[in-house]
Amino acid sequence: DIYDAGDYLVLITTDRLSAFDINLASIPFKGQVLNETSLWWFNNTQHITPNAIVSSPDRNVVIAKKCSIFPIEFVIRGYVTGSTDTSLWTVYNKGVRNYYGNELSDGLVKNQKLPANILTPTTKAADH
Repeated sequence: DIYDAGDYLVLITTDRLSAFDINLASIPFKGQVLNETSLWWFNNTQHITPNAIVSSPDRNVVIAKKCSIFPIEFVIRGYVTGSTDTSLWTVYNKGVRNYYGNELSDGLVKNQKLPANILTPTTKAADH
């Protein structure tokens, strides 16, 4: 849950489990674990790049500065898999051997582990 607090956002990480925007269940401590994992990474990478975290007044809550969104997302791919029109397997199966600058050899099969992980851009839904 996200609440607007002027120049800041209050982010509450809940225990809800959902799929396709439907709440399915509640998992005890899920929000706390996710929140504390994120905080660990933010704290341990702040020497590399600044971040928006201001404080965490509760195990499930983060106060963050509002930032401008930079709408880009990457996926690290380790397997030749997927079922969407833009998935690695779908385009490979159509004969594409250069996937966003990553050269793929002939003879790969679905769900095969790649010799090395590859970094690829992906689309990000505007409402997420």
